Amino acid sequence: MSILGFIPARLGSKGLPDKNFKNFIGKPLVHYTLKLAKELGEVVYPFLSSNDPRIIEYAKKLGYDSEYIRPNILSSDTSSVVDAVIHGLEFLENFKGKKFDSVILLQPTSPLRLYSDVKSAILNFRDNDYSSLASVCKMKEHPRECISLKEDNQWEYLVRNSEKVFNRQNYKDNYAFLDGSFYIAKVGFLKKNNRFVIENETKLFWIDSKYTIDIDYLEDFEFAEYLYQKRHYRTFE
Repeated sequence: MSILGFIPARLGSKGLPDKNFKNFIGKPLVHYTLKLAKELGEVVYPFLSSNDPRIIEYAKKLGYDSEYIRPNILSSDTSSVVDAVIHGLEFLENFKGKKFDSVILLQPTSPLRLYSDVKSAILNFRDNDYSSLASVCKMKEHPRECISLKEDNQWEYLVRNSEKVFNRQNYKDNYAFLDGSFYIAKVGFLKKNNRFVIENETKLFWIDSKYTIDIDYLEDFEFAEYLYQKRHYRTFE
């Protein structure tokens, strides 16, 4: 099985401007994903998809090919990441003679992912011949304690409690959160569905971690830095 390690790192961001190149523990945020993908070189082909000259040049120093530049039409806030993946696949096939049957999506905004989790997930995906797999973790905010806001100041519970349930310890339901650490799918699955995740088709890979962060805002960024330093995550220098 040939797997493309796809790293989307476009220029710009609304929630946290310039986040992919923002200094994270002394290095650009994208550094940690670029290095992890290189470490996975025996099972994936690392590939950067960016329209940011600084990121492309930085990745070149880490051994990445600098010939590919993602078109701006595929680099806006509303652009589909799957469209960018397909464009990258076509570039590699047409100009590099490389063809892949699967893709793992590694977003720079998840610097807390562990190499061991990613490697295990890839082997699990390959050995079981799955069509799609995504990382998940246990939800911190239980749905029975979350509410949906309606019009006119009305609201309702996302999941209604039984009258006999009085505390979280008695909740019997299992709930997972798609944490964004990684998504893996066969190319045929992506072309058919234009997405990495399909309900009841995508297999779940559980990550045993209390905190997994997909950085969107400054608060996410600062908390991720704190956790990275405190928990001694495997770093890629």
